[in-house]
Amino acid sequence: VMYKVLYVLVMKDDNMTIGRALYLFLWNAVGGPVLGLVVGYVIIRWVGVVFNDPYIEVTATISAAYMTFWLAETEAVSVSGVLAIMSLGIYMNYHRTAISPEVERLLHGIWNIMEYLANTLIFLLVGAVVVLIPYQNALQNTSVPGSSAAGPSPSPHGSPQPQAHWVPGWTDLGYLGIFYVCTTAIRFALVLLLSPKILGLRKMKEYCRGFGGRARPKQAPPSPTRATDASPPRPRA
Repeated sequence: VMYKVLYVLVMKDDNMTIGRALYLFLWNAVGGPVLGLVVGYVIIRWVGVVFNDPYIEVTATISAAYMTFWLAETEAVSVSGVLAIMSLGIYMNYHRTAISPEVERLLHGIWNIMEYLANTLIFLLVGAVVVLIPYQNALQNTSVPGSSAAGPSPSPHGSPQPQAHWVPGWTDLGYLGIFYVCTTAIRFALVLLLSPKILGLRKMKEYCRGFGGRARPKQAPPSPTRATDASPPRPRA
């Protein structure tokens, strides 16, 4: 949410005021969870009238996730899609008894596969974007003798001259180091503050988790119907 507000402040709106920034922050931080709860309520009501139909129940949960994020990120709504998805998952997990018992095992398996693929694609795309964006900007802003803004100029032999290649400097490496230290410190703070209450980890495991981040893709936010150890027993047909 803060990134979205700062992006609008820097890139889109030169006349941003403190009141406008606060409004955007509250609209994204509150509107996202509200949207997720609304969509979750509709989906749970719909799934509640279906019994033992894996195609409809699985499709409904997957479609709800995509539809919620799409609605949140449209220009007409423009709220936090991440918070909307999180509140949707929490709401559907709380009302997971609406899912047919016969479908629950299949639903868990499908969502586990989707979590693994999504985490893999996230890290792959982040790495590609981090490398490509500064490289493309450097090619656009770097000129070589005889080149122009329209593109590389031809050499005396008629072939275009190659563009200069971007090479990371010490400043870029310094920024990268600062970014790594800050993210690691934030992760350590969250792990040390929350893990004893949520997971009951020992100190050594907390330190390992702080350096390693996610140990498994399953440690992403829970799927809409994932049960916990503290959940009440489900009635079986």
